[in-house]
Amino acid sequence: MLDREILQARQDTMRQRMQPTPVVSGSGLTKPPKRRGYYTPPELQTDFGFCADKIRKIFRGKPGVRELVQPGRRGKRRYRTMLIPHAVAAEQLAAMTNMQ
Repeated sequence: MLDREILQARQDTMRQRMQPTPVVSGSGLTKPPKRRGYYTPPELQTDFGFCADKIRKIFRGKPGVRELVQPGRRGKRRYRTMLIPHAVAAEQLAAMTNMQ
């Protein structure tokens, strides 16, 4: 009986994984931004299919992208937080999908 319950639980998990991910308002992005309309590079990894470092390179210098820098002390590195607006992310995703 226990084996049947375990098998049922695994099947339910697989069915949930196979469900299509919801798309946010026709933009091609799968999740809404958590911070008042801004994404961070790790949040965009799944939508773009790149690592967070590549996302940072793609969006560095784009208009509307905010980069918050905490200056490092002597011998310490600087910490940067990149905030990418929803509109900029959706526009870049559309441009990249049209190129393919």
